[in-house]
Amino acid sequence: MQEWSCRVLINLMVGSPENTSACGAEGGCSAVVEGMRSFRRDRDVVYSGIRALLNLTCNDSTNRARCGAAGACRVVVCALKDFPKDRDMQLFSSVVVDNLSRDTENRSKLSLEGAVGAIVAAMRAFTEDRDIQFQGCRAIYFLTGGMCASEARAAVRSAMRHFPHDRGIMEEAADALGLSVQYTSAIANKGKR
Repeated sequence: MQEWSCRVLINLMVGSPENTSACGAEGGCSAVVEGMRSFRRDRDVVYSGIRALLNLTCNDSTNRARCGAAGACRVVVCALKDFPKDRDMQLFSSVVVDNLSRDTENRSKLSLEGAVGAIVAAMRAFTEDRDIQFQGCRAIYFLTGGMCASEARAAVRSAMRHFPHDRGIMEEAADALGLSVQYTSAIANKGKR
């Protein structure tokens, strides 16, 4: 039932900012988070919850705050940690971390929950996956403001080495490392000769 409830929310919100806002205002954030918390080990419920959180938090700052207040920061980091080999869970959870971290209070909560470490673990587990590397760099930037610790820096540099010609990854890596795109390209190409 919980999985299907999340799917209904997802369908209601797709392409409709008005419905997304209404879902958040009517308790959607709390309902999704509670379902994910109650069924933490059920992959399908958690995945549907992640997809619902993605829609709730995309381009809606009010819903980002609502989701954070409801406990979304904790459940999304748990999803990253509890399903480390599930590519889609890692990808979409990283997008939700990115969305949530655009709110200052959520950024603090995500940091306390270990979001950077969970994102780094996803990047390490899926080094050849362009989408996870891109989202990982992006999430690290929004979580750290370009002031990431050495573990995160190493993961970002690894993404750069695996995708040296991908402008999107280079731009996100530059932001995550607090550098210019030209400088990150030089780092990625160092030692490639």
